Amino acid sequence: SREKFGDNPWLDIKELEVLACSRQCDTFFARFNVNKSKLEQDYPEAWKKIEKMRTELCQDIKLSAVQ
Repeated sequence: SREKFGDNPWLDIKELEVLACSRQCDTFFARFNVNKSKLEQDYPEAWKKIEKMRTELCQDIKLSAVQ
């Protein structure tokens, strides 16, 4: 997709969604931090969804650590 569409911000959003759904936490959090300022400003509605996914991942990590 990157080769075909280049540096398309929607690819960054979709990548974050896939990483969150597949529970690839380390990669998700790294990409989240890199893309935050660009995507939060330009795509606020999509970014809210990504932040919600981040919150859910954090909760899952805390639950796993307790168990």
